[in-house]
Amino acid sequence: MSDSKEESLLDKAMRQAKEASAGTVPASPLGEIAPAAALGAGVVGGAAQGMAPGTFSYHTSRPSAAQAFVEAFQGLADGDTRLQVAGHADQTTVQFMQRLPTGAWAAAVTVTLIQAADQIKVTTSGQNMAALASAAGELGGTALGVVSDLLRGPRGVPNAIGRVSRDMGKVAEAATDLNLGGQVRAAVERLGGVLEQEWSAVQRKQREDEERRIAATTCPYCGTLYPSDEAIACPKCNAPRVK
Repeated sequence: MSDSKEESLLDKAMRQAKEASAGTVPASPLGEIAPAAALGAGVVGGAAQGMAPGTFSYHTSRPSAAQAFVEAFQGLADGDTRLQVAGHADQTTVQFMQRLPTGAWAAAVTVTLIQAADQIKVTTSGQNMAALASAAGELGGTALGVVSDLLRGPRGVPNAIGRVSRDMGKVAEAATDLNLGGQVRAAVERLGGVLEQEWSAVQRKQREDEERRIAATTCPYCGTLYPSDEAIACPKCNAPRVK
């Protein structure tokens, strides 16, 4: 194409589909093609985010917060995605394995969990390009087939609709695989937020308990420690003990 005035392949397909719907093919069936297009478009943003590595740090009151993350990640496993977990000392590594069209399994995303005292550091890798390309190929194959059908004019519209109906499950599964990195990141941020809330609640209770302890054992006027629980006045300023 030499300039913007040339009609693009996609524009031609959509124009012919519209003409077909105005002619021998009813207008409403073309709406059935929209879900696949919308699904493909919506996945692009999530996949782009999932491809980037990330590092997150959260406070936690749990002695083994890494196990909580592993349990959350289990919810992302399915027939084409499984987890491999390895751990030693305070570090846990989780690999999300995805099955490629060849039948082989590839590490799509790797998550490293390191806990020290009341903090856990979560590092996520970028999504493996081989697994990403495999999922993208599933989406692309269906999309190109639909465009090819539409380019045939009115005769191709029924085939396009049939292709979308037949491949919708495969497209949805490929879209999920393509967005695995985004799903992992969302799971990390969701659980990380819960851990922070739990830790804040524990810290608040500890502060309140300490304030009560100080109020019960020291003079509120000069801060002197009472010599015993039976003391009725401050040994330094003689102020009466308030209980």
